[in-house]
Amino acid sequence: MTQEEKIKFFLEEIKKIVPVANICLNKKQLALVLDTSVVTIDRRIKASYGIPEPVKGESEKSRIYWTVLDTAIFLAGRENKIKVA
Repeated sequence: MTQEEKIKFFLEEIKKIVPVANICLNKKQLALVLDTSVVTIDRRIKASYGIPEPVKGESEKSRIYWTVLDTAIFLAGRENKIKVA
């Protein structure tokens, strides 16, 4: 399967998991897509590891979002490796 086919596959899967997803996902939706908890998403945000690149507004209190496309690309490029501390 080519990278492009993987991305298309994951875009379709994200639409199945979060049917109302437009362009961006919030923390709760990203947690559903990644099959994890919102707390884990928060930990990964702080560690800057294991999640797609977030989009944040310029204000300090702006919410964080993830584009559906970036999330699909992240999932398509992710290797089946487990990080062990």
